[in-house]
Amino acid sequence: MTQSAMRTLAEVEELTVGMLIEPVELIRLVGCPDVTTLRARVEDPRGGSDSLRWNGEFHSPASLLARWEAEGYVCGVAGVHSRGALSSGLPASLPRKRGRGRLG
Repeated sequence: MTQSAMRTLAEVEELTVGMLIEPVELIRLVGCPDVTTLRARVEDPRGGSDSLRWNGEFHSPASLLARWEAEGYVCGVAGVHSRGALSSGLPASLPRKRGRGRLG
């Protein structure tokens, strides 16, 4: 997810401060920790270098995905942040504002 994608989602109220996001199943490696340990908190829905917090550290979406890849939690993340490789982790059946679908 790029900074501009985060900003767009924030503008339609799909991405808000405090929302938890996680990598989608497609990029998670077998043997990666329980997905709940990979949930990051949105600090700034407009994106940028300090827009996500995971394990007490601030990251941009790209840097967080790169870190997860380096630690062996996800694979093939080059460019996937621009295709929405982060998900809200919420069931698709939950009602969403303005009729939007699930993130990721």
